[in-house]
Amino acid sequence: IKGEILFQDANAAAFTVLSAKGLNVINCQNDANVTITGNAKWAAGFVADCEKNEVPCVFVNSVNNGDIYVDSTADEKMRAGGFGGIIDGAVFMNCVNNGDIYMKGNICIAGGLVSRVALHAATYTAEAYNCVNNGNIKVEDTYLAADGVSFGSGSADAGGIFGHVGTRSQAGWY
Repeated sequence: IKGEILFQDANAAAFTVLSAKGLNVINCQNDANVTITGNAKWAAGFVADCEKNEVPCVFVNSVNNGDIYVDSTADEKMRAGGFGGIIDGAVFMNCVNNGDIYMKGNICIAGGLVSRVALHAATYTAEAYNCVNNGNIKVEDTYLAADGVSFGSGSADAGGIFGHVGTRSQAGWY
């Protein structure tokens, strides 16, 4: 995938914004930069939202070289990742993220591969084998509205591979 993906007030990804039934990405390369601004919350190199699926998303021998840039005014959690924004049930094998991720907004969560995986340990799994993140990740929860008033919550998280795995209320093995 090549080019630029630019959206205002909408979630964006280079491959697909939404996958409702899982996804298999094998031997694929994304070189497109993804930028979202305004009232949007998810951005990724491959898939922005693959949440609560019964079928896992599988990524094999794939590379993201595209940078992800989020400057959002959405009043909820923002998520960005080299491969995915939110993915429940994920398997990564021999995948590399070379893209940089920059987020600015309210409650920013970023991951080299995925922002959040495996919401509930009893239902979803997160697996990564021989994966590498070479990209820089920067998150800022200091968004200033046009009138100069900050409305951020003071929460910003980043992980080299996964930003969040599961939730605090869902203990389990991943």
